[in-house]
Formats: sequence, C-alpha cells, structure tokens
Amino acid sequence: MIKNITASILAILFQLNSFSQNIDSFQVQPSDLDGVKTTTVKFYGSDQLWEYINGGADIYLEYGFNRVLAQEIEWQGSIFRIDAYQMENPQGSFGIFSILKTQCLETISNLNESCLSQYQVQMVIGNIYLSVVPLSGIKGEIELAKVIAKALYSKNIKQAQPNISIPEALIKLNASILNTKLILGQLGMQNGAPEFEKAFSGLTNYQLWISDVQFEGKKIRAAYCKFQSKLCKEKALKGLSNQYLVTQQSETDTEFTLLLSAK
Repeated sequence: MIKNITASILAILFQLNSFSQNIDSFQVQPSDLDGVKTTTVKFYGSDQLWEYINGGADIYLEYGFNRVLAQEIEWQGSIFRIDAYQMENPQGSFGIFSILKTQCLETISNLNESCLSQYQVQMVIGNIYLSVVPLSGIKGEIELAKVIAKALYSKNIKQAQPNISIPEALIKLNASILNTKLILGQLGMQNGAPEFEKAFSGLTNYQLWISDVQFEGKKIRAAYCKFQSKLCKEKALKGLSNQYLVTQQSETDTEFTLLLSAK
C-alpha cells in the first residue's frame, strides 16, 4: 500500500516537473540565437492571465490554458514579443491556434500547424501555442520572427506531445489542417464561427470541427461534431438545418458529419 502511494506521489512530481521543463524550454537563449538579448521574462498562470492580456484571457481559459511564458528579446537590431501558451493538451493548443490565426501567407518548414502572416508567426508544438510578433516596425522583421519560431520548434519538437489530427471524416473530404477550426465553446464560436452560434445556443461540452472543402467542384462548408448526448446532437442538427441546406455524410448517436450550403 505504502509502495503504491509512493509511486503515485513520484508520478505526480514527475508530471509537475515535466510541466515546468516544457514551458521553460521555450525561453530564447544565446545558444538558440547568436547575439540574442532577453529584456523581460514573465510567467502568468490561469488566475493571472488577465494581467497580461486584459480583455482576451477568457478564450484561452475556454481552451484549457495552464500558463504562459511571456518574453521580449532584442535580436538583429529588432525587438520581438514571444509568447508560449501552455494548454492542457494538444487539442487546446490547436484549437486556440485555429481560432486566432489570420491571413496566413505560408506555413513554416512544412509544418501544417503554423501560420506566417504579415505581422505575426504562430505555431503549434504539442500542447504549446507559440506566437512571435516583431515590435520595431522595421522592414523584413517578419523573416527574423520566422527564424526565431523555427529555432524554438527545433529545440522543443523532440519532447513535445504529438500534435492533434483532424477527424478522419474531414480528412476523407480533403480538409486541410490550416483551413480547419476547432470550436470548444461559446467564445470559440463567437470568434471562429459566429454563423453557427444560434444553432449551438445553450449547448456545452462539444467538439465542433469546421472546414471549407471542395466537393463536386464547389467550395462548401464541412462540419464534424462530437457531443456528450444524443439530445444535444439532435438540437444542433435541427438548428443547422434551419439555417443551411444540409447533406449528411455520416451519423452516430453523438456525432455527425455534414456538408452545409446556403439555402
């Protein structure tokens, strides 16, 4: 009995230690980038996140936020803000990435779960959502931000949890990771798929995956959703049917895959 308790305590301590090591390893060091200088490093937990991103914390909490490593660095004559958000699992990190990514110009190093926009680099590494933002307003800084993100990816990928895969039902419809959103609650819905908010009003504890796909030569919205009960599934299905022309691809008591087009 004592032996089992001891083993359990050691397992918990190991998990806590891994948790700490995982987030700390995203701090940029001179060994990662020659000539880098760190100006600030701070950590914020779930009860402190509003101090860091006042007005934007709730959506991170909805997706399972644990803590964030927030740092600013000087490198190559520019200043960069680097945030490594540690979520409870890869589902949470992909979900927040899928909602917050905007106007992606390209992916990075053939990593599907990455987004290079004009002003920001975003990336998923296991249960970490990584954001690198140039702050100096100097031409070409975004390319340096990409180098920073790639360095942190290379440094951490071996110890990262496997990234999440989109549902097989959407893969069969040729959905891409970069074109897919994962909605886990009301704030995710409001920010990522407000057109579905009415159909899902009052529902909780669901996973809604949405992607635009090519089907029979046309661009169409595909949706896969998993619920905790048949009643919730039927309510959402009825709501979507009121808004869209629905072609049902597959269904179980608590799941559906739909193709949706305007009425």
